[in-house]
Amino acid sequence: MNKPAIAILGIGMIAVIGIAVVLVNPEDSNSVTPGQGSEIVQTEGTQDQSEAIAELPEAISEKVLDAVAEQTGEGRSQFEIVAAQRRSWPDGCLGLTEPGSFCTQIVVSGWEVTASNGEDTWVYRTDRDGSQVMLDTASSSAYELREP
Repeated sequence: MNKPAIAILGIGMIAVIGIAVVLVNPEDSNSVTPGQGSEIVQTEGTQDQSEAIAELPEAISEKVLDAVAEQTGEGRSQFEIVAAQRRSWPDGCLGLTEPGSFCTQIVVSGWEVTASNGEDTWVYRTDRDGSQVMLDTASSSAYELREP
């Protein structure tokens, strides 16, 4: 086969895989409406934070606390989960695409989880099972520009 034929075949395979994922995860298929691009879409209705935190799987809570402890160099016991929300992210990088990085272009269900030490907050994005945990520095108070 020549190179253009291989490229077209590859694009077709990616499209089929994307359709298959949407068919396997129908709850994701309604998460993004046309024109939203890279916006984050909340998939659950508004709910009390204590309810949302109670719904947060323990495995994800543990991974977020591990991540903030590693990020800060402090013990896990210094932090608690203060907010959690189900989210759908626009891509495999959970909407935190870095220049030069490659992200799958499919909606990923997961969580937005906020941890705090009582003074600062760290906002993390995760996928559904917590295998990806990424710090959202733009939303974390620990990374706000502070006046000297």
